[in-house]
Amino acid sequence: MSIKMPKTIKPLEIDERYAELDLLACRAHSIDEKQYPEMAGIINRFLVLDSNDQDYKKLADELLNADQGKVMPEEVVDFIRATYEYYMDKGDALAANDLGVLYYGGRVGGKPDYVKARKYYEIADRLGYTLASENLAYIFYYGFGTEVNYEKAYLYFSKAALWGRYEASYKIGDMFRNGYYVEKNDKMTAFFYRRALDLVWKDDMGLQKYVGCVYQRVGDLFYEGIGVEQNDAEAFRYYQLAEGYYYKQIEEGDRYHFDQVKVVIEKQKKLRKRLRKRLPDFEF
Repeated sequence: MSIKMPKTIKPLEIDERYAELDLLACRAHSIDEKQYPEMAGIINRFLVLDSNDQDYKKLADELLNADQGKVMPEEVVDFIRATYEYYMDKGDALAANDLGVLYYGGRVGGKPDYVKARKYYEIADRLGYTLASENLAYIFYYGFGTEVNYEKAYLYFSKAALWGRYEASYKIGDMFRNGYYVEKNDKMTAFFYRRALDLVWKDDMGLQKYVGCVYQRVGDLFYEGIGVEQNDAEAFRYYQLAEGYYYKQIEEGDRYHFDQVKVVIEKQKKLRKRLRKRLPDFEF
């Protein structure tokens, strides 16, 4: 008679890094609710959820976009950083890119850390995330935390544009317009500005944050006759669209294009005068 030996019970494996996220989320609960009302509300709602319904990545995403314009409290930064690093190490390209966003926007310590932002954008780019390619292009285009390098900017913008990024498309147009790395070419400028416009129209407009930039550039084509026939009426129409979308962008926290509102308004004033002169004199 054979004796059956009991099966060996495997010890419960605990993901210590994942468990740490719960501790960090609880620590983040201590932030000042008056100073950070959106973050506090998000954390409060998260902590009352059943553990099976708690999604740390989703929580980090919501906190990253909450209370825009304010420096993040240290407790929230610690949670977001640990969460994104956890998922990045598992090959999550979006998590790597969002770590770059965390440092790029200046919400950690009150000023941008472009060196760290670039580090994480490069990881996300290697993992195949096209927005990271576009973000890297901006770093080299403007020389954020490094020297201006139009060659690298052009290569990264091109990579992102091939995958349908409309911002990358109009920035390539800017490079042809200004002769950065490539020779000035009005036809190529017009091609990439219109390409960006096509991408905006094909996509869900509600998801587009910076479409005012596209409309302004297309307005410039007709205003100056860049690669197209000069047309005051078309220029006026696109500048009006740009103005409207710039208001929306600024309300949603876009601090980069505030000065462009004045630019498109001034051009509309000039165009109004030119268009009115062409109107026939009707007698009533």
